[in-house]
Amino acid sequence: MSQKILGNDIRVGNVLEYKNSLYQVLKREHVKPGKGGAFVNVEMKSIDGASKVNHRFRSDEVVFKAFLEEDECHYLFKEGDAIVLMSLSTYEQFSVDADLFVDVDKYLKEEVVVKLLRHGDKIVGVKVQDNLAYTVEETEPYIKGQTVTSSYKPAILNGGLLKVMVPPFIKVGDQIVVKTEDGTYVGRTEK
Repeated sequence: MSQKILGNDIRVGNVLEYKNSLYQVLKREHVKPGKGGAFVNVEMKSIDGASKVNHRFRSDEVVFKAFLEEDECHYLFKEGDAIVLMSLSTYEQFSVDADLFVDVDKYLKEEVVVKLLRHGDKIVGVKVQDNLAYTVEETEPYIKGQTVTSSYKPAILNGGLLKVMVPPFIKVGDQIVVKTEDGTYVGRTEK
């Protein structure tokens, strides 16, 4: 199943039916040249991971957005080449190929809610929550008056899988929120 949308309505994360295959939008850039009609430059990755494509869609061009069903699951653990999840609707545990999690594996920790994206019976993608909280495991200590250098410093989170630039006042043990779309610091968690 699919839905007709205009090229102007394409968003990052959408899955499009393009040349008889499913492609996920990685980047989009709206361009309005001085002469001629506006268009959208889109970088897409095939769902099976075999190829990347750059395509230019006119703003008024009709594009087919694939309808994906979302199944919410809890991440439990990684076992070899598989990720073990538990469905929140049926509480059934099952394994999914770890290759589907390549883009989000650094954000996985116990009890994180993962959305499996299905097209028909096939799992075609994975999404995690937009913002997730982590404990800072390692970072440089704060030195008062250190304003000459850059205002952010690296911090290690989630067992060393995640490295985020944080403000200088963040210290080891602090709970911070990370934006999963691009891996940036959002703020400290409410206590």
